[in-house]
Amino acid sequence: MALSYASPGVYIEEVEPGTKPIEAVGTSMAAFVGITNQASLKAYNAATGERVVMESCLNKPMLVTNWSQFVDTFGNFTPGAFLPDAVYGYFANGGAACYVTSIMALEEGGKVKAAEATIPAAKGTSFKVVAKIPGSQSNDIVVKTKVTGEDTFTLSVGSETLEGLTLKKGDTNVSNAKFESVTISEVGGANAMPVEGIYLLSGGGIQPLSAAEFIGDAAARTGLRGLEAVDDIRLVLCPDLMAGYDGSPEARERVKMVQTEMIAQCEKNALSFHSFGHPARSVSTTGERMAYVCQF
Repeated sequence: MALSYASPGVYIEEVEPGTKPIEAVGTSMAAFVGITNQASLKAYNAATGERVVMESCLNKPMLVTNWSQFVDTFGNFTPGAFLPDAVYGYFANGGAACYVTSIMALEEGGKVKAAEATIPAAKGTSFKVVAKIPGSQSNDIVVKTKVTGEDTFTLSVGSETLEGLTLKKGDTNVSNAKFESVTISEVGGANAMPVEGIYLLSGGGIQPLSAAEFIGDAAARTGLRGLEAVDDIRLVLCPDLMAGYDGSPEARERVKMVQTEMIAQCEKNALSFHSFGHPARSVSTTGERMAYVCQF
């Protein structure tokens, strides 16, 4: 009967070995599941000399034998993705071949949200300021509004300032304002004058992957379950599981679901496993297959 792993600690579960002998198993073959910059096989276009995508590798376990091959298929280091750093460290510390499953490729359709700020009116919303480039780099851009007349106001974004803006139809409408780093959207009616104040853009960055995306499907060979068919894997890592973790009940449940799936997979091949560190952070096994939930 399986133990209940309710808290961090060391758990040892004895299993009747039957006639199956206990064999020493190495941990040289690792599998990484998470976020990368790219996920595709490329080739050079003879006419243009440019590298073009020939086949997508998204959510497919791909055998990688060295760092150069990883970069060629999955791209280099990228902000917000910890898997490339984990693979680099793996090879730099003597790791041999490994499998990589990218369940989000940031340059090839990844879920990257643009930072934004909602400017309030006395009642409701006046307008929204949205960064032109998705990602966390636009977080904390300062937006200032200052009322200058009965129906006019000044809008500053960073070091740029536009005066004489209104919510009335015409060229002075704030929807026509041009800024280098942001766009104006969801403009309210003529009476929705902005509340004077200072606002910060926020919320930009990679959106956390769902538990279902991490877990995947065995039949479709996706996510963690897609690794079940690969017999030689001895170490499973999810470096990006904590990416976007905000401590909310939803985030904790997401981590717990993925962690539980990793434990379930390990128990199919292991006699014991250890859970340590942050309650929803790290898991490993000492049997044939080990799994680590970690952030580098």
